[in-house]
Amino acid sequence: MTPIQWLPVELLYDIICLACCDGGLTACSLRLVSRAWRALTNPYQFRSVSFAGGPQEIQAFLRAFEASNAASRANLRHICLTTTRTNERDVLHRDLLKDLLSTVSPAVETLVFATER
Repeated sequence: MTPIQWLPVELLYDIICLACCDGGLTACSLRLVSRAWRALTNPYQFRSVSFAGGPQEIQAFLRAFEASNAASRANLRHICLTTTRTNERDVLHRDLLKDLLSTVSPAVETLVFATER
């Protein structure tokens, strides 16, 4: 038995929760360690999310987020989205942004939204 296996699961959850605040990189890395770590990390896979999003990226995130379990969705706290500036004719992009914001709004505490020219 490795030393980390001696820790109570509740303490591991606290450690993982604190570690998964970097935009998703740590959560993704921990999920790849083993099945046990994947199970421990699953509730925090969307804790902190950061991505540059055009319509395809926003759609991919929404599909993954909506397909995840309720615990993963409920633990979303921070989202950083960088997107290109849309014009009024870009209805798809505008509607996807509305869908994204309405989907994540129940749980999100911090939203950073930046547009590029």
